[in-house]
Order: sequence, then structure tokens, then C-alpha cells
Amino acid sequence: MTPVRRRRILFAAGLLIASLLTWAGLPDPAPGGGGPRAALAASAGKGAVVTKPLPPLPAAAPPAAPERETDAVVRGRMPEAPAASAPAPPAAAEAAENRPVAVPPPQAPAAPPASPPPAPEAAPVAAAAGQASAPPPVVEAGPGRLRPPPAPRPFSLLVESLRSRENALAARRALRSRGLEPYLVRVDLGERGTWWRLLVGAYRSLPEALAARRELGIDGAVPMKTPFGNLVGEFSSREEAVALRERLASRGWDPYLLEEEGPVVRLFVGAFSDPAGAETQRRELAAQGIEARTAAR
Repeated sequence: MTPVRRRRILFAAGLLIASLLTWAGLPDPAPGGGGPRAALAASAGKGAVVTKPLPPLPAAAPPAAPERETDAVVRGRMPEAPAASAPAPPAAAEAAENRPVAVPPPQAPAAPPASPPPAPEAAPVAAAAGQASAPPPVVEAGPGRLRPPPAPRPFSLLVESLRSRENALAARRALRSRGLEPYLVRVDLGERGTWWRLLVGAYRSLPEALAARRELGIDGAVPMKTPFGNLVGEFSSREEAVALRERLASRGWDPYLLEEEGPVVRLFVGAFSDPAGAETQRRELAAQGIEARTAAR
């Protein structure tokens, strides 16, 4: 075995022993080459190498991360806005305003579309269809003269409201014996059930209803707004209206007269606070073959 090879073997053996001792928990070598590790390395042979600790290297600063726009927002520093451009001086602005603008050459006018055929005579009727919500046509008052529609009568006097129809009929007879003309109206109040209202009159305003209550001597009556009813007919004579009222009364209904200027007498059935109740009654009338339309009184 050559001396070089022997030194290499001894060096490797020394390193192996030093590693084993380090794992076994021996203290680090003392400064200057003393301590157990140095002794073992020296006994391992002439070629043993004793290592000395090197001074620690200064810690390198971590590389700075590239700054992003969101980082500035997180730190509470918003990116600076670009500087606004200075306004142009007045002379430059005036020159820019007075600068000639290139005008494109005029183009030949397009040929007008073919005119549509004239509308038929029924066109004005179609145009007037959108005015269906206008007031109904006025009633003729004479040759060549028209009468305005009657003023609304939305108020009634509620004398009684009873659950039993028999009791309501008895209360109606008592009022008629005093010279009054009451009328009964059946109303459905939902969870409160069906009630029979005993009403008197049809008045244009609340003060008029209060005045009528004093004149009729029914101080316990309550003014009530009932603007909707079912118009059965309009007559030029009271006799015709009374005849139809008697025929309807014989079939269980309780119609009443509203006399207007003209003279015109309107015959109504029912008085309701909303059009839904009047429409329900209109369907009941239609089921018995009685023509009527829901209208404002």
C-alpha cells in the first residue's frame, strides 16, 4: 500500500470517527485545535486534518419584492394621479374655436318613399278608440241641444247594517212608514260575513248628506261614501222608471230612483264603496236576465 493511499484511508477514518462522536453528543472542539475531536484526529495518523471554525458570513438581505399597484393601496398610499394638463391660453382656445371645419360635399337627397294610400274613412274611429275612458255621451235635451252628464252622487246615509235579511226588511218597513224611501244592499265583508245595509238617499257631498240627515230626522244615520252602483235604465218620465222599479222589486231586488235635471230619471240597484262589489251584483242581475251596467252614481 502506498503512503498516499494510506493517508487517504486514515483521513476518511478520522472523518468517520469525528462524525460518530458528533452524533454521540460530544462538545464542539475548543479554539486552537484542542478538545476530543482534535485528539482523535491526531491519533488517526499523521495525515489527519484539523478543521477550524470560520467566522460567520454576514446575513444577506432578502431581495426586495417588486412593488405592485395593489401594495400601495394596502399600505394606504394611493398611486399619484397624473398631473392635469394646463388649460390652453385664451388666444389658443379662441383660435381653435374659430378654426375652419371641413364640410363634406352636399349629397343628393334620397328619393322620397312612395306615399302610402289614403287612410280609409274608418281611421278617425280607430283614433278615437283610445278615448274610451272619456265620460259617456251626454243625453239629448232637445233638438240640436245636448245636456251635460249628471253630477256624481257618491254619498249615502247608512241607517242600519244587519246580519239577518228578515230584520233588515222589518227595519225598511219601519222607515217607509215614516215617509222615507230606504233601499237594501247586500255586501260581502269577507271574514266578517254577509251584511244587509239599509241606506237612504244619494248625495253630492258630505255637507249635503249631513243636512239631509237633520231634515229626515235620522240622527243615528252615518254618512257613507258609496259611489258605485248598477244602472238599470234612464227614463224621461218618472212613471216609466217607477213601473220598472216595481217589476224589479217583485223579483227580490230593491232599486231606487235618482231624479236629474232634464228631466231624466235614473234607476239604480245597489250602492258600493268599490266597483268590485258592484260588478258582483251586476253578474247576479245578468243571471236573472236583467240588463245593467256598473256606473258611478
